[in-house]
Amino acid sequence: MSVMSPESTLAGELWISFVAMVRSYSGISAGQIREEALVQEAESAVTVAMGAARLNLRIDPASGEGVWSLAGGGDIAENGCFRLLPEGRISFGEKTLDLDHAAIDLAAALLAAAKSARGL
Repeated sequence: MSVMSPESTLAGELWISFVAMVRSYSGISAGQIREEALVQEAESAVTVAMGAARLNLRIDPASGEGVWSLAGGGDIAENGCFRLLPEGRISFGEKTLDLDHAAIDLAAALLAAAKSARGL
């Protein structure tokens, strides 16, 4: 039987919250272009599709470290790494944000990629 450490349990809870925010903000953003934000979730990964654009997030629940990528129309437009921090923030290298602000930024980037793929 494996026992989860307090750090991995916290990272798991932060991940659940972060995914919920990404899903919500993406859904709101999709309405701006009359699209639907389609979400596919697994325990440690989520993909949000908006038209031809795709946002992929994956995390290692034990470490709180993950990777993200944003593709619009099949091409990878952006990608990087992130780390969920115990104080409820997320670090993208040099940039650290509250979870909700990071989710807003990712949803905005997804919307921009979807608009670009549609020629808007």
